[in-house]
Amino acid sequence: YGFEKLPTVPPALPALPVREDTLVRTNTQLRHTLVGLGYDEALTFSFAPSGDATAVVLSNPLRDEEKWLRTSLAESLLRTVVYNLHHQNGRLDLFEVGRVFRRGEGGKGFDQEYRLGVVSAGAGVGHWAQATRTVDYYAVKGVIESVMRELRVDWKLETGPGAGPEAGMYHPARSARVSVGVQVVGTFGEAHPAVLAEAKVTVPVALAELSIEKLMVATARPFKASAIAQFPRADRDLALLVNGD
Repeated sequence: YGFEKLPTVPPALPALPVREDTLVRTNTQLRHTLVGLGYDEALTFSFAPSGDATAVVLSNPLRDEEKWLRTSLAESLLRTVVYNLHHQNGRLDLFEVGRVFRRGEGGKGFDQEYRLGVVSAGAGVGHWAQATRTVDYYAVKGVIESVMRELRVDWKLETGPGAGPEAGMYHPARSARVSVGVQVVGTFGEAHPAVLAEAKVTVPVALAELSIEKLMVATARPFKASAIAQFPRADRDLALLVNGD
């Protein structure tokens, strides 16, 4: 008898490999890309002060003024921008990875979708030898290009915000839709002047919103590998004398 006579045998614990979730990996890629571009991640509530016919209405909202579930990340980020601008935060670069909600078919239940929302507002800080640059269409277009390059997805632009429920947020002549193949996966551009005027915002604002789940099913370009150079790189400055004639 005695514990010292019991043999020391480690317990048999089956170690199963953990399968990486594609959605989690894609969301992590997007977060790293946006942070690398100098953007800050925002976490906003899923509630909205208004909603269209497809919005989900809550029967027990925390606040009666926000009894809908959001149908757009860009709208949530725009409200965040308005709040910050009204509190003297003059320059904002924010992004959010989150879900939007819509009623299910026949009004039963609801559907949810992961999206990427991006917003920039105010005057950007440029190079030390350059003047500051205000936010415009091309600033957020560069963000879209970086995201697509990171995901290795071929894409194209279609001018105009389209006819979707969020089209009224964008400037009709300074916005575009992002398409992968024949499917539209998002919209970006400058905010509509009427929307900014209603919110009493006097600085330019640029928005973007992409469907992460639609990007996940897109075919990514294969990686290309090349051999490491045999010799180190050498840069030389050449001075040439040319006859004046």
